Amino acid sequence: MQSNQTRRTRRRRRKARLRVQPRFFLFLAALALIIALPVCAVLFLGGSDGQIYTLGYGGYDQSARAYRALLVRQEQCYRSPEDGKVLYSITEGQDVAASEPVLSLYATGYTDQMMQELAQVRESIKTQQNASLQGKILDPELDALEAAVNQQAQALIDVAQGGINNLAQVYLNLCDAMTSRQDYLKRTGVALADPVLTSLYSDETKLLGRIEAWYTTYAAPQAGRVSYQFDGLETVLTVDTVVGLSPEALARILNGEKLDVDETILAQMPLYRLVDPNVWYAAIVVEKNDNWQAQQGQSVTFTIDGYNTAGVQATVQSILEEGNRKTVVLRMDGDIGSLISKRFVTMQIGERVEGLMAPQSALTTQGGQTGVVLSDGQTFVPVTVRAQDGENCLIWPVQEGALVKGDQILLP
Repeated sequence: MQSNQTRRTRRRRRKARLRVQPRFFLFLAALALIIALPVCAVLFLGGSDGQIYTLGYGGYDQSARAYRALLVRQEQCYRSPEDGKVLYSITEGQDVAASEPVLSLYATGYTDQMMQELAQVRESIKTQQNASLQGKILDPELDALEAAVNQQAQALIDVAQGGINNLAQVYLNLCDAMTSRQDYLKRTGVALADPVLTSLYSDETKLLGRIEAWYTTYAAPQAGRVSYQFDGLETVLTVDTVVGLSPEALARILNGEKLDVDETILAQMPLYRLVDPNVWYAAIVVEKNDNWQAQQGQSVTFTIDGYNTAGVQATVQSILEEGNRKTVVLRMDGDIGSLISKRFVTMQIGERVEGLMAPQSALTTQGGQTGVVLSDGQTFVPVTVRAQDGENCLIWPVQEGALVKGDQILLP
């Protein structure tokens, strides 16, 4: 009997262990809800309705647009407070090295009569040398100095006949050669035996001194390209002033408005401009509805009507925005060529615009700022729109790195 009672007690204990408490079912329900919510969210947001979009990288090749452009150069301008006669050593558009003579200016009051007198004295010197010295003095150094003088004298004749176009430099070379010869003669006493020759050398020195008092030689302070053409705007249209021009002010200049220039500068005689030929600029006015969202540092290609500039590269140097218009300054790093003296041109500008590709419908506005919303539905990221075609757009975050390729955004 005791054995039967023991068996019944064991069966009751097993049944007690198998009884499930109600709170166990609550735990299972909570666990199922935690698992199901993300799955449902993924199915809802990532389904065929396309409310989640993954950003990719893309670009548009936009067609060229025509702009009236103002050209600006990095240049130095040289003028003289006095008028005079100019002898050019460098031709228009020629490159020069630092310290190389560009021109000589003979001030007002100088007459060609002194040059004629000098030529007569030198002819007399030559005649007297032939009569007095030649064949009597064997001096190889003097012979070399005489040959140098004759060579520069012939070069001067060639200049007068239009053979070359650096009269000032040839004249200076001749003066140097004759001075060297005369110094040698004085130093060695070769000419002392001929009083006529000595007197002629003295006359030559006096005339050279009078001529030198009338002229100034201008040498290039640094390497560059020379131009003798001025338009009077060089002092007011510099790189620094143009980047600060408002779109309205630039538009007036492009439409022919005359600028105020210091009259004291215009009253001076223009001599030459020394231009950096490999860095130059163009300023244009871009309207908001041009569908070109210019970005600083952006590269573009352009052509200039009437000039061989096909495929030249430019970089957006600066942007000044006012209202619905912008002043856009482009920098060109390449030879300026025949545009060295041109001020106004028509540019055909085209570019490849690149950025993060997104549906145009993804764009929204918060607080007046255009942007997109991340897939969490909460985070708003301000962007700039670089280009759009009515269906898609190229965007870029206002804060660098706030959006990257592969990020997911929410479509409304």
